[in-house]
Amino acid sequence: MKTIIHVVQHLSPGGLETMVLNMLSFSDPGYRVFVCSMEGTLQHIVNNWAHLVPFKHQIISLNKPQGISYSTIKKTTLSL
Repeated sequence: MKTIIHVVQHLSPGGLETMVLNMLSFSDPGYRVFVCSMEGTLQHIVNNWAHLVPFKHQIISLNKPQGISYSTIKKTTLSL
């Protein structure tokens, strides 16, 4: 089974984010598809955009602080 991960800066209503939501909605059921949001917690993301509730099990939230964050890179590498 193929795994696809779309990485975005943040998940809030907008052009790129809406396109990624459409990719989740219409993705091949034979693929595991996830969205990785660099900013925000899962709770914050879902609270701010109700359309994401059905996809919350496909969202990876890194809650990266402002600026460059080497600890986020390290945390992400360890979780993969």
